[in-house]
Parts: sequence; C-alpha cells; structure tokens
Amino acid sequence: MNGLLQPAQDLARGAICAMHAALRRGARVGLALLIALPGAAFLLVAAFLGLRTLLGAGLAALILGLSLLAVAAGVLLVGRGAVPSLPAPPLWTAPPVAAPRPADLATMTVFTTAFMLGRRLAERPRRSNKP
Repeated sequence: MNGLLQPAQDLARGAICAMHAALRRGARVGLALLIALPGAAFLLVAAFLGLRTLLGAGLAALILGLSLLAVAAGVLLVGRGAVPSLPAPPLWTAPPVAAPRPADLATMTVFTTAFMLGRRLAERPRRSNKP
C-alpha cells in the first residue's frame, strides 16, 4: 500500500509547488502592470499632444497605434522564453533495494567447484562420432 501512496504524495507535492510558483509570478506581473499602466498612459498622452501639433490628430493617433502594436509584438516575442520552466517532479520513485548479503563459505565452495568443473569439461577435446 505504501508503494502506491508515495507517487500520489509526490504528485500532490509537485502540484502545490507549481501552484505557489504560478501565484508568485502572477502577483509580480499584476503589481508591475498596476505601476506601469498610469506611466504608459501619461507617456501616450504626451506623445499624442506633441504629434498632434505637428501632424494633426488623425495621423498622430495612427502613428501611436502602430507603434503600440509593434511594442506589444516585441514584448510577446521576447517574453516567450523569459520564464524558466520548473523541473517536473518524478512520477514514481523506486523503493530502496536492500544490499545483497555476502555469500557464506559453503556457497562459495559449491560455486567455485561447479565453475572449475565446467571449465575443465569445456577444455576437454570432443570425441567425434564418425567411423
């Protein structure tokens, strides 16, 4: 029963670790967006007001819209590999195997005798059955 319980515990532990990492990453991203959003809005307003006086309202809005789309595409392309993936926990770990006991004297004697006898029989020339 313990052999089946261990993989389930490992799986639950890995799921909890992944959930905590995702929550931490999400909280950081949310805080960064909350701080960056007003700053980006002020920069856009300043850029629009500056371009409006030079090029007109329509052309200023078009230039700003296209530049925002280009920045968003660049962020998506750069951020694709920015978050390192967590290593997957092992699905199953083998139970520990007990070390083999050293052989006693009687076992070693029988094994050595059988091995030497086999070598001796293998080295003997074979008789042919041809007349």
